[in-house]
Amino acid sequence: MNIMNPASAPTTEVTLQPLPSASGQLRRYGDFATFPDALDYAALGNAGFNIYSGKGVLLEALPYSKLRVQAIETAKRLLGMGLQAGDRVAIVAESDGDFARIFFGCQYAGLVAAPLPSLSRLVAKTLI
Repeated sequence: MNIMNPASAPTTEVTLQPLPSASGQLRRYGDFATFPDALDYAALGNAGFNIYSGKGVLLEALPYSKLRVQAIETAKRLLGMGLQAGDRVAIVAESDGDFARIFFGCQYAGLVAAPLPSLSRLVAKTLI
């Protein structure tokens, strides 16, 4: 590797693979007390969210097990900012993993997630 020219370093391109839809777990139909309870159960399997761009490109493959850990971390951060159970949290509704992490983080923290349309969608709708 040439220190002066990092571009000359060998690169390994990682190709995202979509996660399976079937988790390998017994399917449960609406018998969860809370939304986080459903994620806790889903995290025991091997499925997750496949997040695609508007052009159909896989942007992120987010296993439910990883989402659960990140959502709990997000919940702790939100509560650490002084928010209290029942407070509303505005979230820009983008098609990305961050939306899922924050939304579920709000659920774990007892906060009310309030999804808002993205600015690009508002502008596009205004132009139509």
